[in-house]
Amino acid sequence: MFGVMRSAWGLRIQADVSHKLNKSNVYICPTLKDTADIFDQQFETSINFNYSTTWAGRLFGVKLCTVADYQLPDYYMRSEIVQVLNSGATPTTSMEKGAPSSTKIFPQPVSDYSSGFR
Repeated sequence: MFGVMRSAWGLRIQADVSHKLNKSNVYICPTLKDTADIFDQQFETSINFNYSTTWAGRLFGVKLCTVADYQLPDYYMRSEIVQVLNSGATPTTSMEKGAPSSTKIFPQPVSDYSSGFR
């Protein structure tokens, strides 16, 4: 799962053409669609990433689209990975105190932890 996520992140960086067009969140969308489809196929998820090309993309025959950060395939992949980790993990403190094994390692959204990383 982590290998596919790492590949998807790398392909997202390659598909980002925002800097070339002086616009934000512009991507070569078939690349993003392919990574989402591979993740769905290998891990039986349903990211179902779809896109429509921008007018400039249609004009020049390039499949460009504008995608908000929260709509990118890797955003949904992270959610799937967190669910897998939460469903299969039991914190050590829970085992010691006899708490149920369904206790979650990430009790709050992952984005809330980002400020703690340096």
